[in-house]
Amino acid sequence: MNSTMLKQNFTITTKILKILKRSGSTSASKIFSMMESALATCKIDRRNFKSHWRINYAVRRLRERGWIKLIQTKNFAHYELTPKGYAALSKYELHQAAITPLKRWDNKWRIIVFDVEERKSNLRNKIRRLFERIGLVRLQDSVWICPYPCEDIIELAKTAYCIRRNVIYLVANRFSGDEKLAFNFGIGLNPTE
Repeated sequence: MNSTMLKQNFTITTKILKILKRSGSTSASKIFSMMESALATCKIDRRNFKSHWRINYAVRRLRERGWIKLIQTKNFAHYELTPKGYAALSKYELHQAAITPLKRWDNKWRIIVFDVEERKSNLRNKIRRLFERIGLVRLQDSVWICPYPCEDIIELAKTAYCIRRNVIYLVANRFSGDEKLAFNFGIGLNPTE
């Protein structure tokens, strides 16, 4: 499978997951119509998306992975996102996530503390790489800091990696030694704080 096909499959999968996340549950026919309109805005060769079989294939693949499930009642059938699907979508969204610096810093530090067991070192390393990629700075082994709001990205990480109980997001005003951090981030501290 070439890189264009992989990108298209990625796009179809994420679009379906996003549709189900927004709507809660959706019938198969509604997924097809929403996909057609959503894909019309993509800069990808639409000939590959016109036929329903590609969307059908993506839906079947998502069901096999356990990311969506088909709920059937007497008169109606619809798809829902599973917890595994929410986690997968969160990973996709994390891949594109970035912290947006404020035009004027609010003089608040965002401190993220996480505690992942030693036996899950692979997961801990993924989290560290994510934090580095989005611009957090490590204070200590499991303590990271950022001067800009990043709670939404941290919430995505909690969902994506199933670490909701292992991460604490704090907001602090000033602390000892924050001048050096402020300098490293290129922001100025308000002397009256």
